[in-house]
Amino acid sequence: HTLDLGQNNFAFDQTNRDVLHTLLSFNSCLHTLILCGCGIDGVHAENLARALSTHSTLSHLDIEENQLGISGCCGLAKALECNVSLTSLFLSSNNIQDAGAIALSNAIQLQSQKVNGHREGLKRLRINFNSLTFRGVKRLYNMFDNSLLPLEEIQLNLNPEAESTGLVAGIQERLGKNKEGKKILLACCVL
Repeated sequence: HTLDLGQNNFAFDQTNRDVLHTLLSFNSCLHTLILCGCGIDGVHAENLARALSTHSTLSHLDIEENQLGISGCCGLAKALECNVSLTSLFLSSNNIQDAGAIALSNAIQLQSQKVNGHREGLKRLRINFNSLTFRGVKRLYNMFDNSLLPLEEIQLNLNPEAESTGLVAGIQERLGKNKEGKKILLACCVL
């Protein structure tokens, strides 16, 4: 089942701050949740993350174009360590910055150890337009040293400094080594 609440720009205030947690906590049939452009900030993302850490059927979460920031991304990353059912996570345009990318990288690596090479775990990650610098992209690059990584697609944007270092080619090469015979998508936009 899919629930698309995108572009609703909810007024998340004190009275309804736990609505995302409640939504996931009591819904075991939900596979896709679309919350792009809903005005979700770091606090609400942390509430969502609490529910996501124990939710076992959600496979796709689109939370692009919100205001998660570093704290919200770190909360979602922590939930990702425990959740092996989530296969697609779309976080573009949330100002997660390098700290958020590093938290995601750590969580994805921990998750891949948990699933131990099985087909479970995060396969698609979109983190375009999040103010990543060389430091954040380099951390994502180093993540691909893990041969058990289930990731098949990553979308990110790079500034010219990061592009000039050859990180795109390095990530593409490492993705190709990790998935024999599988098509891997790396979509990079140089700003």
